[in-house]
Amino acid sequence: MEIKKAFSAGGVVYKIVDGVPHFLLLNKTDQGWVIPKVTVEAGENMETTALREISEEAGLSKDKLRVVKKLGDLETEFFKDTVEYYKVTAIFLVEDISGAVPSPQAKEAFTEAKYFELDEAFEVLAYQNLRPYLVNAFDYLSVDRQV
Repeated sequence: MEIKKAFSAGGVVYKIVDGVPHFLLLNKTDQGWVIPKVTVEAGENMETTALREISEEAGLSKDKLRVVKKLGDLETEFFKDTVEYYKVTAIFLVEDISGAVPSPQAKEAFTEAKYFELDEAFEVLAYQNLRPYLVNAFDYLSVDRQV
């Protein structure tokens, strides 16, 4: 059986509220609470894809989003229409410096966009394999940094 490869990119988007990191999740009708991510389009690099998708799915201005670092690659396997896929999703830590309220992309079946503290995000997150990326982001942001 042939295995098709697919590549996606997305982001753990955060903002700091009263010194505490809050993480953006989107509620998708058929999936639950997820991070913004999508398949990479021809000619795009992973960072560009992540920023584009965050902007589109969460209604945030792309020029007010800043990639901080790559958190890692999420590897998954799945079947779709009797075809097996091996998918690698590049996950980036992205800062939202807009101060705007996110607005979910209704045409893609997103019904809510909301920032959560880490423990709240864990309670609602639809895919548990994303937890390590949130923890990695939280740990990175919790260390005192000088820019």
